[in-house]
Amino acid sequence: MKISKILWVAVSIGVMYFYSCKDKENLSKPDNTTKTNTEYLTDSNWLLVSAKFDPPLVINLGTVIDTFYNLFEIPMYEDCQRDNRVKFNNNFTMTIDNGAKRCGAEPQTANDGIWQFKNNEKTIQISNSEYFNMLGQDTVYFNNVALNDTVMTGNTEYEYNNPLLGTVKSNITFKFKK
Repeated sequence: MKISKILWVAVSIGVMYFYSCKDKENLSKPDNTTKTNTEYLTDSNWLLVSAKFDPPLVINLGTVIDTFYNLFEIPMYEDCQRDNRVKFNNNFTMTIDNGAKRCGAEPQTANDGIWQFKNNEKTIQISNSEYFNMLGQDTVYFNNVALNDTVMTGNTEYEYNNPLLGTVKSNITFKFKK
């Protein structure tokens, strides 16, 4: 009986020692290893791969009616812009890398506007940006932003002032990749 008590105490102490060491190991590792949206946004350059209109953008210029489903279909969006990458810098400025297909004599990289998160990092406000000025607004809001290690998605409102029909509204769902 005495030996079983001693054995039981020894086993109990061993188990407590084992689990106490295991807890110390866990304390040295952070519980939350996921990045914030700011960290995802600022750690790389982003390439716009999709910008879909919903509803499609219908432009009526008298006898010519054009329907656009994607921003890339609009004639003012030049082919040389398709490989441009946007860098959201930690100091809330933006840099554009004009890619291999540059439009004219533009520099390889250029400072371009400022950004900030709103609504618990779910909305990006962009202002003073020549690149995002293609949306026809001085300040652009990317709403419902979702980010991970490779993709950023969200949407923004778009208004086109049609000279014949007035303001045409659409929503653009965008997708950027690293």
